[in-house]
Amino acid sequence: MAEGRRESRRRRTRYAVSAGVGAAVLVAGVTATGLRSPGPTTGNEPGVPATSGPARTADKQALAEWAAALPRGAAPEVAYLAGTTIHLPGGAVTELDVADAAIIGQTVAGLIVFVEENNAQGVLASTRFVLVEDDGATTDMQTSTAVEGAAHEAVVSPDGRYFTNGDQVIDKSTGAPVGEMPEAAEVLLSWTSQGIIYSARGQQDYYLWRVGEQPIALHGLPGVFDAGTDIGVRRSGSCAEAVRIASTGEITPVGADCVPDLFSVSPDGTTGITTDLRVVDLATTEAAPLSDTPLDSVPRFTEVHWLDDDDFLLSVPAGDGSSRLVRCLTAALRCESATDSLQVGVNESVRLP
Repeated sequence: MAEGRRESRRRRTRYAVSAGVGAAVLVAGVTATGLRSPGPTTGNEPGVPATSGPARTADKQALAEWAAALPRGAAPEVAYLAGTTIHLPGGAVTELDVADAAIIGQTVAGLIVFVEENNAQGVLASTRFVLVEDDGATTDMQTSTAVEGAAHEAVVSPDGRYFTNGDQVIDKSTGAPVGEMPEAAEVLLSWTSQGIIYSARGQQDYYLWRVGEQPIALHGLPGVFDAGTDIGVRRSGSCAEAVRIASTGEITPVGADCVPDLFSVSPDGTTGITTDLRVVDLATTEAAPLSDTPLDSVPRFTEVHWLDDDDFLLSVPAGDGSSRLVRCLTAALRCESATDSLQVGVNESVRLP
C-alpha cells in the first residue's frame, strides 16, 4: 500500500462518462433510475431509416407490461442480485443480511459483491467486499472498500482473474497483489480488454492503464465500455456511436457515426440496441424492433449484460418494487422472460455483473 493511503470509509458509487459534459457524471448507487434518455426517435433523424421499427405513436406499451407477457425461457447463465438476494447460475440462492448490495464482478475465485450495513438508526455504518462461491458460500474479503487517496470504484478484469479496489490489483487465482493503481487515478470507469480506463484526479483527463506499464493519455471523453471488450459507446448531443479502443489508447468509430437513442452495443461492435429496443446493424444503420408494439424508452443506464455477440440480458423494473430479467436474441429478434417477477425494492431493478 502506498505511503499516506490510510483507511477511510466511502460509499460505493457508479460513475459513467456522458458525452456532452466535460466531466464524469456521478450516478449514486448501482442503477441510475433518474437518468433517462431523450425518448424514441421520430424515424426521420439521421442514422436510422424512417422505415425502421414499429410506427411511432403516442400509445406505447409499458416495459414491465411487455416483459411480463413474454414467454418463459432459460434461466440466466450469470449471477444476478435481486435486492440483497444473490442468484447463482447453478441454482444456489444466498440471502445477504445487509442494508444494500451491488455486484462488482465475477472472478475465477467467485462473485465479488460490495455490501453496506446500517446502524440502529438506519445510517450507513460499514462497507465490505464479500466473495460468493459457486455453491453460495460467502466469505468476507480482507480487501478494504475504501483507502484514502485511492481511486473510486472497484473493477474486475474481463477474464475474471484480476480485481482492484482502486488501490492494489489482486490476482484472484492466487490472492497475491500484482500491482497498484496510479496515484493520479480518481475514478475507475471500466476494465476493457485493453486495460483499465480511469479519470485523473483534479483533471478532466482520461487514461488507459495496464499493470506494469505507464498510463496512456486518452484524447477527450472515451465513452462507456461495459462489455469487457475493446468496444464502447460514445455520445455527442442526440447522436451516439460505437467506438473501439486500441492498446495505444487510440479510440476510433466502428460503423455509423450517428445512431440516435443508442444505449448498448454488442461485444463485437456489430449490433446496437436503442432505448426503444430496436436492433441496429451498426454498419448499415438498418434497424428492426424486438417488440411488435412501440415501447416506452429504456433509461440509458438500465442494466444490460451481453452473454455473447447475439444474446443479452436486460433488467426491467416494474416500478412497484418488483423487477425481472429479460433475455433477447438480436439475430432472431426474439425476447423471453429469464426470471419470474422478483422483489427488489421501489425504483430498483435486478442487478447484473
